[in-house]
Amino acid sequence: MLVLFWASPSCETSKRVFSSGKIKRMINGIRGVFAEAIFKPVCSDDIEPKAFAEFLSSQGFGEIAGLCDRDGKLAKSMGAKTTCHAFLVDQEGILRYNGAIDDDADGKKGDGAENYVHSAARQHDMKEIAKPSLTEPYGTKLKLK
Repeated sequence: MLVLFWASPSCETSKRVFSSGKIKRMINGIRGVFAEAIFKPVCSDDIEPKAFAEFLSSQGFGEIAGLCDRDGKLAKSMGAKTTCHAFLVDQEGILRYNGAIDDDADGKKGDGAENYVHSAARQHDMKEIAKPSLTEPYGTKLKLK
């Protein structure tokens, strides 16, 4: 299981999503179902990898290596639109979820928000099709070259 999620040190929504614990809860929930899941935060800003690593570390994710997509090729190929856009790809390389991390774009639901990525992983584990499998991502629009 692979989870790609776009993040940016310059995006207030991205900072809020990280600092709220949403990403940690998502990772822990998915690892409860798929222990070998891989999590890759992706930054399509034109920043140095060290700066992105420092951002991840400042948010409590120093153990997760981020991916710098400075030329935007990965974002374009995946169809990523915003920071906080997430994708769940299964072990066979099939895209199982594409969209917002959760149903809490304004950050007001707290722990009551439904984490769509975690839900999709649980449904996949139960041999079900993710519902929803596609949502509109929220956050700052990616500025791709």
